[in-house]
Amino acid sequence: SSGINAEYGDGNLPEHTKLAFKEYEILTVHGIITKNALTLMHKIRHMPSTLPASISDLFPDNMPAYLSSHEDNLSWLSTYNESYFRSSVFYKGPILAITDQNMQITCPSSIFSINIYKKAAKKVLLEQQSGGTDEQWPNFLLNNLPGLRSSPRLNNITRMN
Repeated sequence: SSGINAEYGDGNLPEHTKLAFKEYEILTVHGIITKNALTLMHKIRHMPSTLPASISDLFPDNMPAYLSSHEDNLSWLSTYNESYFRSSVFYKGPILAITDQNMQITCPSSIFSINIYKKAAKKVLLEQQSGGTDEQWPNFLLNNLPGLRSSPRLNNITRMN
């Protein structure tokens, strides 16, 4: 019978890869994208001179920032929480900036050193992706951001404010 070869050349069945990612401290593609988006937001807020003006000028001054909440950003959310923006770093990046994970990453020394920030970001994202069982990947942060999905009731509250 013809079937799919589900064995390695040595006859062993493939195993789940999560343990290897944990052992070798490798971020998944989701983790790499999240780390890069967090790094971009950090540079925009704390190191704008390291970016070309064409990039930093894309992000409005009223975007969500460290230590702000969704409630503090209702104006920005009501403008940019549209399907056109929702899948982009333009929208997800600022939302990432107000997540608990970014609060864990940002420390006084990271304000002045992008390498300290990147190292802390990788550590926090590795901890998040390593959580749970060895066979099951977690809900990745980019797909589980607060504010990306809201009920019609919350949309109406946002529009009224």
